[in-house]
Amino acid sequence: MKKIITLIGAAFICLSSYSQWGGGFDFGGGGGASSGSLSGYTNKQNIDYVGDNHVGHKLDIYYPNDGKETHNVIIHIYGSAWGSNDSKGAADHGTVGKAALDAGYIFVTPNHRTYNDALWPAQINDIKAVVRYLRGNKEELKIDDSFIGISGFSSGGHLASMMGVTNGETTVKVGGESIDIEGNLGKFTNESSRIDAVCDWSGPVDCRDKSCGNPINMSPENDMVGGCSPQQCPDKHATLGTNTYIDANDVPHMICHGTTDNIVPSCEGEKYANNLKKAGVYVEWYNPGHGHQVNGDYTDEMIKFFNGVRENSTGGNTGGNTGGNTGGNTGGNTGGNTGGNTTTVTDPCSKTTSYSGGTRVTGNGIKDIGNGYNYEIWRDGNSGSMTYFGGDADCAFKADWNNSGDFLARVGYYDGAATKKYTDLGEITAAYNYKKSGNGGGSYSYIGIYGWTKSPLIEYYIVDDSFTPNGGGMYYNAQTIGTYQVDGVTYTLKKGTRVNAPSIEGNTTFTQVFAQRSSYQTCGTINVTEHFKNWERLGIQMGGIYDCKILCEVGGGQGSIEYTYATMSWDGQTGAAGGPAEPSEPQGPYDGAIKIPGTVEAENYDKGGNGFGYKDSDNTNEGGEYRKDGVDVVAVDGGYAVGYTTSSEWLTYTVNVEKAGKYDVEAFASNGNTDIEIDLFIDDNKVGSLSGAGSEDWDTYVKLTGSVTLPAGEHILKVAFASDYNNLDYIKFYEEGTAPEEEEPSTPSTPSEPSASANGSFFSEDGAYFGPDCGTGAEANYKGAYYTGVYPRVFQDYLGKSDADVQGKLDQLWNHYFKGNDNSKVYYENGNEAYIYDTGNSDVRSEGMSYGMMICVQTNHRDEFDKLWSFAKNHMWHKGGQWDGYFAWQVGTNGQVKDQNCAPDGELYFMMSLLFAANRWGNDGKHNYMEDAQYILKAMWKGNNGSLFNEQHMVVTFQPYNCSDFSDPSYDLPAFVDLFSRWSTTNKDKWAKAATATRDHLKKSSHSSSGLFTDYNNFDGTPKYVDFNSNAHKYMYDAMRCAMNVGMDYYLFGADAANQTAMMTRLINHFEKNGYRNARFDWDGSNGSESYTLGETGANAVGCFALMDDPANDSKVKTNLKKAWDASLMTGQYRYYDGLVHYLSMLHLCGSFKIWKPQPNIEEKTVEGVGEVTYLGEIYTESTTITAFEDCQLYNVTINVTPRATTPEENVGNELTENDTEGVKLAPNPSDGNFTIFTSETIETIEILNLMGQIVAVSSDANIKVNLAEGAYFVRILTAEGNSYIEKMVVK
Repeated sequence: MKKIITLIGAAFICLSSYSQWGGGFDFGGGGGASSGSLSGYTNKQNIDYVGDNHVGHKLDIYYPNDGKETHNVIIHIYGSAWGSNDSKGAADHGTVGKAALDAGYIFVTPNHRTYNDALWPAQINDIKAVVRYLRGNKEELKIDDSFIGISGFSSGGHLASMMGVTNGETTVKVGGESIDIEGNLGKFTNESSRIDAVCDWSGPVDCRDKSCGNPINMSPENDMVGGCSPQQCPDKHATLGTNTYIDANDVPHMICHGTTDNIVPSCEGEKYANNLKKAGVYVEWYNPGHGHQVNGDYTDEMIKFFNGVRENSTGGNTGGNTGGNTGGNTGGNTGGNTGGNTTTVTDPCSKTTSYSGGTRVTGNGIKDIGNGYNYEIWRDGNSGSMTYFGGDADCAFKADWNNSGDFLARVGYYDGAATKKYTDLGEITAAYNYKKSGNGGGSYSYIGIYGWTKSPLIEYYIVDDSFTPNGGGMYYNAQTIGTYQVDGVTYTLKKGTRVNAPSIEGNTTFTQVFAQRSSYQTCGTINVTEHFKNWERLGIQMGGIYDCKILCEVGGGQGSIEYTYATMSWDGQTGAAGGPAEPSEPQGPYDGAIKIPGTVEAENYDKGGNGFGYKDSDNTNEGGEYRKDGVDVVAVDGGYAVGYTTSSEWLTYTVNVEKAGKYDVEAFASNGNTDIEIDLFIDDNKVGSLSGAGSEDWDTYVKLTGSVTLPAGEHILKVAFASDYNNLDYIKFYEEGTAPEEEEPSTPSTPSEPSASANGSFFSEDGAYFGPDCGTGAEANYKGAYYTGVYPRVFQDYLGKSDADVQGKLDQLWNHYFKGNDNSKVYYENGNEAYIYDTGNSDVRSEGMSYGMMICVQTNHRDEFDKLWSFAKNHMWHKGGQWDGYFAWQVGTNGQVKDQNCAPDGELYFMMSLLFAANRWGNDGKHNYMEDAQYILKAMWKGNNGSLFNEQHMVVTFQPYNCSDFSDPSYDLPAFVDLFSRWSTTNKDKWAKAATATRDHLKKSSHSSSGLFTDYNNFDGTPKYVDFNSNAHKYMYDAMRCAMNVGMDYYLFGADAANQTAMMTRLINHFEKNGYRNARFDWDGSNGSESYTLGETGANAVGCFALMDDPANDSKVKTNLKKAWDASLMTGQYRYYDGLVHYLSMLHLCGSFKIWKPQPNIEEKTVEGVGEVTYLGEIYTESTTITAFEDCQLYNVTINVTPRATTPEENVGNELTENDTEGVKLAPNPSDGNFTIFTSETIETIEILNLMGQIVAVSSDANIKVNLAEGAYFVRILTAEGNSYIEKMVVK
């Protein structure tokens, strides 16, 4: 259960009962939000519009109280799942009816026949008969039939929409089905049944499409066509779907469908709206945050919509369906126009002459160009450029791209400090004219206005045009929140959340807003202020304006754009931006003059402010570290660096050069986008440059070298950036020829021996045991930590981190998520209880609670563990009844149950953490952990479909009882299930079978090419499509945990090593090819979306355990480990899920996730020798006591070493030469894999081990010839004399 897919209440049919709907299914149930009373209006009731006296053929008619002779009409159809033939008296009188009457419309509410009365198309025949009846009696009924609008709620919305897409149709043929859509009911068959506009409230417009879910999981539409399913009668069901009939002649539609509708998913309405738009039909789409109801707040929009259509047409389809809007002043629905009062002196559409000259830019960057503007260009790769003109050309620019990946060019308003809100800038307007050619490739392109706000952080787009046919393209799962009008045209507003994505404040979580124009334009004006006002009306609160620019952005392809006119205006527009006229503080060194030779730390630039001590394109420290001015200082390991630089920026340093002469220079810098270029000046005279290839990202610093000639004494050193996006850590100056030679990378210490260890290394400080165990049968060959007691130290071995670094990282994680402030922590205490707070959904979940307990037991925080378990035990744990042993997956922070059903990942983590707690801490405290764990373990097998695991396939279910016929592969935790099979006191055989089946299910679930997993799947590994989650068959939020589960099982057990290596090789290769850009994909790896997340950095790094046996994978492994280590910890609303997945992953990667085992039986043993003792491959020259594991038994071993005799006669043959101090020598070293071992002893066995301690080659010949990948290895030589030697060897 994830933060984005909030599976609660009726929407989660697998976790809910039908009783929430009162025992029945209901597409409306008569009235919507309020039936109300229309007793104060003149009316005629129970008019028989057919003449057969059937109750389903009666209508009521109400008249406005305005005294006018005639009126236009709004017909409204009640909702009933087509199952009521007499609900006209409850047809939303208090909302739709009152709004229509007060606006001067006649309000008509008809009955219609049910599917029990007559099968489809009887229901639409009835409504068409209503319209013909009204026209045939218009004089008597005082009807002006020049405009007839139709509205409907739920199933009535379906019928209203059907009227809108079948105007003029009589008999229609769909496949093998032919139906009379018009019918011949009543006396007025010669009259037209045409209507002029549709308002659809929450209509089930096409029940065939289950891709966006069908929460009620019932099919009244089957009954409409005689009881057959869509699979049995596809053509019959096609005649029911409005999408079947869409064409360009359809009437304008307003569609309002709540985001939390648990009866008909709003996606159904949105797809219908999009299909209408594609056909050229005018649509207003509203997606408010309510459920399945008519919302009275939107009846005003309904009236504006009907008024607008009526005023622009009399029965025809107009209202903004054509493109080519010139100046934003024509086309579109005029009703409800909230546009501003932009005054444009020049008609932008008349400005068609190209500008000449200009400044062409090819490198990524940002730069001031005067008039209060700056430009920005960005391209992922290949060729692309922009040319800006400045001066009288104002914002005008041109740009071209050629398979550049993401490419953007923009010019406009910029205030990096975001000191003003839009209300402080008066009326912000833009006017432009451009011509474009080619295409935008990819799946997205935006032409219009772009910018950011701060506090809150929002990225926004006003999309007036696009290269992409589908209307702007990829919106990162943004959801429509409403529509509005500006400049006479309707815009659809979408809002989404980007998680751990790039922003002007670094990778973080922020809101993203898109306003999409209903009809595109290539010239005209945009009243930006009016857009902002409408956004705030729809709930988007705007912060300080960081920038607001005219934009062209594409996702690839080959094309160009040229602005022949582009300008922006706002109150208080000023001239070119630049440094202040005088220093903002006294100019001088930051902390005294820096001595040369010596080190210039980038962050210690001179005082004086922008334009004096430094030049920065804005006045905000984007990195937020160290100093409080405009230089962007970021944290790096061990200190700070200056980042976010552009080619127009520089830093100054007051330096004191010891003596004149030549100096060697080394700079440490990074650039994840382009080459690094830095110029050095002394007193504004250039003395040298430093340049080099960029690094793989901005966190990987490379060394640049050069030389300069410096004068003696105190001078000003200026460091100027000649390329964009450099990070600079420091610059070192050496007297010529004195720079130290390149140091060899440090080599990790000798791998730990699995068979013996120094005293205490198999026990925690408080005596808890995590040491080796004996494998039998096939297990004897497994190399996991369960068997060896040795846990990988990958950050130390691969990234060179120290033990102190690793402990510091663990402390940082604990303090952030458990002890931080309300913007970082997820752990909250309430007396003797505590809960993990799902900050995205404002509740408590079994998943988070069990994750929190696992973190606590692994980090030895017993008090916090006990408080979490108290909350879970008191408020979530079922004792007795159907759900005995399970946990309510969702409760409030007060413990009140929101959904009693379980989510199995919670059960699995609860059981495992309790077993670990029992073994680590014992059971004599507040809780008897073992007793509780064994109760749950026993309750998980119920002998029917109520078991946690499907008892036929032995694979974990998505959820017992209701969804026991499919699974969620991220619930596959083979390491846990394996331990249950060993430690459970009941059902051991079932747990053992489940362990095997779980590993096999993971293997089947991994795509054969991409290696990805799907959120939900079948027991054979194929994707599972479900009604309540349209993305269940994709790699989404749940599925990202699978890599962590696979990697965890690999290093803890290694029972399916070959398959798991293959799975993770495919998955990591997929992300390598993707450049770690995207987080969500189709199962085959296509259609990437959203940005790579914090959770994925951790989970994929754990998955890399399965790649570590092959040195050829070292680069990929290091990339993922570095991403996990360097990732910024999450804050804000969505920190809960990704934050905890990353935290769990870091426990694995730091070697801090242990299998805490029951206390072992330890026997005593003594080993003795003269001079030295060799025991289990280790040499001891002094007496000591160790803990060792030998022949499946743990021993306290006393080692007694008797000193050797010291007489020369007794030492004959034991001498070591001057060059052979260890008794053995390797040559050559480094080698290419061919080397010789020199020793005076008799060699019995030679073993070559990788840095994980795994044997990669064995020989008994001193002349070694072996094919090894480059890297460091250990050579272990065992001699006939009983000695063991270990030497380091490097292969190059």
